Amino acid sequence: MSPVRYRIWTEEDAERLKALILSGASAARASAALRRPLTTVKLKAREMGMPFRHDRELKKELQRVLKDR
Repeated sequence: MSPVRYRIWTEEDAERLKALILSGASAARASAALRRPLTTVKLKAREMGMPFRHDRELKKELQRVLKDR
């Protein structure tokens, strides 16, 4: 079995994550942009004090926007 490899979060990676969160990107989109696992991105965001919004909240907001059209 091969050893598990971890990528250290660089200051640049953390800044990119912060920018993605502030721009309203989803956790899945940030995960793809940073090429890191979804759970790792969510955990890092929480550690930075900037957790992603829950999917339920995003769905409710989308429904509200579509209803107002």
